[in-house]
Amino acid sequence: MSLSSAHGPQIEYSSADGRVYLWYPGNKVILPGTWEVKSAKYTKRTTRGDKVTEFVGSLAMNCYRYGRNTYNPVTRSLGSRPECEVAGKANAANVEVADGDIFGLSQRSEAPFVLTRDIESFAQVRARIPGPSVSSR
Repeated sequence: MSLSSAHGPQIEYSSADGRVYLWYPGNKVILPGTWEVKSAKYTKRTTRGDKVTEFVGSLAMNCYRYGRNTYNPVTRSLGSRPECEVAGKANAANVEVADGDIFGLSQRSEAPFVLTRDIESFAQVRARIPGPSVSSR
């Protein structure tokens, strides 16, 4: 689960085979997609007086792609295009992490309920999902 002022709470299950399932605030459905880690090269150049120093490196990027008919209201991107961000930055927004698909997102097309901005923990999510089918790991 990640929290950001722009998106609000988002719950995501990422499987080892590159599939991702996103429960996005305001949506009535779970968004299936794909994820991958890419390497992005960069050059950092600094100048001090007459001396120019250049550093070439690479960053790990988490990249996500959702269906053609999806839209990210914050970035204004269509889901058919991959969206990437620096791995550490993406992970910094995580507030809770658990092993496995604890809310069964990969098995659902409809969200258990519409996420709202007041959701801040797995405990709050579990309290709102009816029935015993949700794992409490």
